[in-house]
Amino acid sequence: MEPSSLVRENVRRLDRPSYSTLPKDIVRMNDNSNLFMPNPVAAKVSGMFDFDSLSMYPSILADDLRAVIGKKFGIDSSQIIVGNGSDEAIDLAVKTFIEPKDRVAVPVPTFEMYSMYARIAGAKVIECLLDEETFQLDVDAILSSDAKMIFLSSPNNPTGNSMRVEDMRRIIKESDAVVVVDEAYCDFTDAVSFISMSKRAKNLLVLRTLSKAYALPGLRVGFCMGSEEVIGPMSSACAPFRLNRFSEKVAIEALANDRFVRRISEMARTERKWVSSKLAKLGATVYPSETNFLLFKPSMPVKTLIESLLKKGIAIRDCSKQKMLANCARVTFGRREINEKFIDACAEILEGSS
Repeated sequence: MEPSSLVRENVRRLDRPSYSTLPKDIVRMNDNSNLFMPNPVAAKVSGMFDFDSLSMYPSILADDLRAVIGKKFGIDSSQIIVGNGSDEAIDLAVKTFIEPKDRVAVPVPTFEMYSMYARIAGAKVIECLLDEETFQLDVDAILSSDAKMIFLSSPNNPTGNSMRVEDMRRIIKESDAVVVVDEAYCDFTDAVSFISMSKRAKNLLVLRTLSKAYALPGLRVGFCMGSEEVIGPMSSACAPFRLNRFSEKVAIEALANDRFVRRISEMARTERKWVSSKLAKLGATVYPSETNFLLFKPSMPVKTLIESLLKKGIAIRDCSKQKMLANCARVTFGRREINEKFIDACAEILEGSS
């Protein structure tokens, strides 16, 4: 018997989101990482880290880091799980609560990994389309989906907008489902965080990451917070030693440096406005964003633009296959010199096609 015949049917049919491997000389404006500056905290920690300690296992639950997170966000450390990026928290939540044929509600378009993890678990994914003009939630569709788990991303990826707070609160309060609120890009905004609500709402799980504003995606540190009713079962289901000793130390130092994140957020506001205005002058439709990326619809076929940019050493994200995003792309902006290179390249491509 061929091993391929033993693969679960829902895994065989999986339509996995694409993560491209790019040459080192490509400017990566496609993955929403922090293109403003590296976080100096890793170099600081490496200079004083006891590397001999790597011969020992780390803390089973990363107790020191959970204590720091708890103090920073005003939540008991027993209500926190840390892991290998917030992706692991998404996977763990699905593994803990979702059985085959359960229904999982996912607003569309959004981060595609929500649906992927749900489908691996054998769940039925209920796609609830966002409003086509505002990209806001269809609350009634979500509440009527009979879902066991609901994913909400605010600010949302790839659209860039925050969801209305009253809509999210209504979903959390009126639904019997586990509601997962992903706040990966919350540090770029002044939007309301749902962490305080997670201390009271028994069905709420809030995700955070150090991969975006903290500029540490290579470290792979994320965490989730929620009530004992949600975190307790997840703690029982998760593997031990999920975070290595070095990552934990860097994460602790990073969370203590609010000044770095504030500076990144201020730079993002300035550059978001600049890139948006330049794209608009090139004839693109640019959607409002509160993050470090912009969703836009160019005045030419998006695939032609993406292929032409790649030849000039710049990668952006093709979103055109996602529902409601025909001919759309997403670009991660950063320092002005990177943004200028992108805009100049777009102008050259558009001029050459006319």
